[in-house]
Formats: sequence, C-alpha cells, structure tokens
Amino acid sequence: MSTYEKTVLQPLLADSILALSNYRTLARLLPHVVEKRYHQGEHIFREGEPAEHLYLLLDGRVRLESAEQTRILMRDPEGNLVTMDARLAGAEPRKVTLNSGRFGEESGTDTPDYISDAVATTAVSALMIPRSKLRGLLLENPRLRAEFYRSLMNRFTGEPVQRRQPRAEAKATPPSDWRAVFGWLCAIVFPALTLVFAPRMGLDNTTTAFLAVMAATIMMWAFELMDEYVPALFAMLSILILRLVPAPVALAGFSSEGFFIAMSILGLGALIVASGLSYRFLLLLLNYLPNSQFWHHAGVFFTGILLTPVVPSSNARIALVGPFLTDMADILRVKPRSRGATELAVACFGGATIFSPVFLTSKSVNFIVLGLLSAQAQQTFSWLGWAMAGAVYGAVMLLAYASLATLMFRRDTPGSLSKDRVAAQLKLLGGLKNRELAAIAGILLFSISVVTTSVHRISASWLGLAILYGLLLFGFLRKNEFKERIDWTLLVYLGGLGAIMGTFGYLGLDHRLAEHLTPLGAYLRSDIRVFILLVFGLLLLLRLILPINAAIVICAAILMPLAEPHGIHPWVVGFIVLVFGEIWIIPYQCSYYRPFKEMSAGSADYDEKTFLQFNLILNAVKILAVLASLPLWAGEGLL
Repeated sequence: MSTYEKTVLQPLLADSILALSNYRTLARLLPHVVEKRYHQGEHIFREGEPAEHLYLLLDGRVRLESAEQTRILMRDPEGNLVTMDARLAGAEPRKVTLNSGRFGEESGTDTPDYISDAVATTAVSALMIPRSKLRGLLLENPRLRAEFYRSLMNRFTGEPVQRRQPRAEAKATPPSDWRAVFGWLCAIVFPALTLVFAPRMGLDNTTTAFLAVMAATIMMWAFELMDEYVPALFAMLSILILRLVPAPVALAGFSSEGFFIAMSILGLGALIVASGLSYRFLLLLLNYLPNSQFWHHAGVFFTGILLTPVVPSSNARIALVGPFLTDMADILRVKPRSRGATELAVACFGGATIFSPVFLTSKSVNFIVLGLLSAQAQQTFSWLGWAMAGAVYGAVMLLAYASLATLMFRRDTPGSLSKDRVAAQLKLLGGLKNRELAAIAGILLFSISVVTTSVHRISASWLGLAILYGLLLFGFLRKNEFKERIDWTLLVYLGGLGAIMGTFGYLGLDHRLAEHLTPLGAYLRSDIRVFILLVFGLLLLLRLILPINAAIVICAAILMPLAEPHGIHPWVVGFIVLVFGEIWIIPYQCSYYRPFKEMSAGSADYDEKTFLQFNLILNAVKILAVLASLPLWAGEGLL
C-alpha cells in the first residue's frame, strides 16, 4: 500500500459519513484532498469565519469551543433556508476535545460559517476537503447532507428558538450594456430595411419576409443577445407562422440525420460520463503518460483525433470529449482562466475538430460532398482514398497547431499530479461496472458500424438511434440522466438551423446564388490559387449568414460541377469547400462551440479571448494547408 493510500484514501474510507458515498464520486474528490499541519495553540478556524473546509483529523488533538448561543442554517419543510438559534446547556462556552474523527461539518450543510473555534491543543495533522468540491459529492449522494447535520447537532445540541433573517447583500446596479442596446437596435432596423429594399431588387414577398427573419436572427446571434438556440427557435417559428414554406420543410431539421446522430451520441456521452467511464479513461491516460504538462494536453488532443474518424459529428465529438476537459482540470488542479486552462481547452476542442475534413466519416456533410461525385470517383474516394488525399492538409494543420500552441502557451505553472494519488483513485474505482461496459459496447458498436457503412448500407443516424434505444431499454441510461444530461437546447438549435437551411433551398435562393458564382469557374483553369482565395472569401461572407452545413452544401452543389470542365477533379473543390466551410470567427457561427463553452464552466474555465485568437490564427493557416496540398493532388492527377 502506497503512502498516499495510507494518509489520504484510508482515512476517507474510514470516515462513517464519507464511506457512504458512491466510490466513483469519492474518486473525483481525491485530487482536492490536502493534508495540512498545525502547530500547538494555532487556530484552525474561528467562529464566524466562512466554512470553507471539512477536516479529518489524522494525528493530534483539537479543541472545539462554541459560544452560549449557536446558530445553524437549515431548511424548513418548504425548502426555505432558516437559521436556528440553539441554546446550549450551561452558561459557560461549550468545549469539545477531539483526538480522531471529523470536524468542520458546517461545510457539508447549508450553514455558511463555522459555529465554533477550532484550536490545535497539540501538533495536528488533518486532511482538508474544500466545500466547493464537497458540494459535488453531496449532489451525487444527497443523504450525506443529513448525516453531516446529525453529526453537527450531536456536538452542539439545543432547541430552536427563533429564525434569523439572512444578511442582505449590497447589490451594485449594473452599468447599461450599450452593446446589447445597439444589438437590439440592429435586430429591429436591419429587418425593416430588408422589407423596404428587397422588393425593389425584384424579390417576391415570401423571399423578402424570409430575408427579414434572417436579418433579425443573425443580429441576435452576432451580438449574443441571448442563448443561440433562442434565435434559431425564433427563425423556425417565424417561418411556420408566416407560412413561408410547408411545415414539413420548416421542421425537416428535427428529422434529419444530423439531428438523430447528435441526439444518439449525446445520449451515449451522457452514459459515458454518468457511468464514470470518462473519468476512468482519463485516470488511465494520466497514469501511463509521462508526468508533464505537454503529455497531459497531448493525451486530450489525440483522444479527440482518435474519435474523429468514428464519430460522424463535431457536435457529438464535443459532447464526448467535453467532460474530459472538466475532469482533467480537476485532476490537475488547473487554475480557472489560466494559461494552462486555456491550453487544455484548445487541446480538447482542436483534437475533436481539426481533422474534420480529413476523414470521410467525421461529418455527415462529407457524405453529401461524396454523393456529388460520380460513381467511379466515389469508389476512388472511399474512406482510405479520402484520408490519403487529405493527408498533407492534416499534417500541415497538426504542425501548425503544435507550433502555435508552443508559442502562445509557453509552459505555465504545471498542474499538480501525484501518480500515487491517481493509482489510489483507480484502486477506489475498482473493476469496470456494468454501465461502463455498456458504454464501451456502445462506442465499439457505433464505431464499427460507421466504418463499415459501405458494406451494410445502413445510415449512421439509425444505427446511433438503435444503440440509444438499447441503452434506454436495458436501463443503462437512466430516466433522470436522459432528461438532465442531454443538451436538449443544442438539439433545438440544430432543428432551427435545419429550418433555415430547408427554407433557403425551398425558396430557390441557392439557385439565385449559383447564378452569381458561375464566373468563379474561370479561375479553376487560369490560376487555382486565386480560386482558393476567392472561395475562402466567399465562404467567410456566407458563414456570417448561413450555418456550417448549409454553406457547405450550397457551395459544393454550385462549385463542384464547374471543376471537371476545367480539368480539375470535383473532389478537390469539394474538399476546399469543406475546409473553408468550417471557418468561424464569432462564436454564434459555430454550433458546437456553445456547448463546449458551457461544459468548461467552473474549474475548466478558460480565457475566451485567447482561445478565439488561437482559433482565428488557425483559420488563416487553413489557406496555407490547402495550398500545400496542391503538389500532392497534382501528383495524383487531380489537378
């Protein structure tokens, strides 16, 4: 048995309250348990100080001394917080001496402050557990709170005499948000201008109304006036209420393959997190990787890359790797918004998204581009042929990512990691549980099914839905997890994007756009480098208006047929569109960035400004990566 197990793990398991915890949640607590020593006569805490820690006494004696009147914050039968004043027996302050056990139980209750002094009467060694991390343990193990109350009341007994109103906190009046005011003004003015000027350009009433709805939606997204799914829902409802297109077209987003893949993978991701499999995987990763910040971040990055060819949705991959970010930040004790936290976020997000165009099976829209090729070309650009043709692009992006990360995130203070602690956590988790095995089986089955799609011809969305149904049918994914751990707002957002995309095509706006883009074909023969730059600029503009998949589908459908008459293989144009269609600068442009940002709240919080700067530079590198691929494509006879 290691020293860490003796000094930390065993005392936790020996505590009568903490031992009642689910071992998986107790393993998550271990990285935050710290041993601290106090000198004789030193105050460990004083009455009235914020109850920030629970203590487990390892060695020495501690005297707890309370006043005549002890106040404990509790909840009444209606769930309201009330303060009970417990009058203690005797006129003298109550003193309790401990030579073992726990103290500071206030941190495990609703009582905000310590209700006694704690003084070391000898040299003391104790384990400290932060209240902020204890809160997660209580959330997963609700009965522990009552046990902490019972322990506290056993030490300080009395009868309730009155309620004490909580202290009022002064609230500063927030300054006026002029950005929001300007945003709402734009959301009103631009639709109005559209309604006035669009008819003068020869557009019919239906198209004019749709463009006005889009103008309002884009302004709400651009200025982040509300959560992204709300403008998407606004657009869908407006399309339905104004009857701009038939209802099946407006609601097609909720029956699309992307929607069902996202829902299925989000469900599988919920099981991976709830079962503790993701946490176990990270612990194994940290246990076997070299103990350095570089390898910690590289492990998360390459985990995302390994998922890229087998999970055909960026949203779904983010749902799978997002929990790794928060768990890794907790294990390494990374400071929120530090360079280390931001680099970890970049590694997690980049690993899941950077190779999306390289693998055929990484996104459903890649199959749409494949479908625009001839039958013979589709045989050539199967999974392996596609990956080989995109290999140079992938290599350049990987090199650029590594170089940029080294320059922007010079080694910050490394996260704290004890191999003994990680080994103790793994020991505490024990063997694989049934739900973890079910999650592994779901991942393997889905991965194998996606890779062999060309053989069985079954859509990945239906396979994912069948796996999700199996998890629900056999009780591996529980009802509360299905309700609470799946990001349903993301699915509403995807459904709204489907309504926008469907309406755009139904009204023939894609054909109108095609008429203006046909002259681009001339640059395919004269100078493909100019063509690449023009497509980059075009998609940069379209992505301000259209979601990723809509912009890619429209441009691919328009530009790919122009390639072959000019001696260029259509796959090259399709690949270029896929690369540049992924570009985003403003957060609203990326449907999978919002859920990623929400997952990182708390200990994994990062500096968003630095994150977006990194993303902006990497977007510019995509042009160089495409240009660097030209010699390979020429050698393969594609140019």
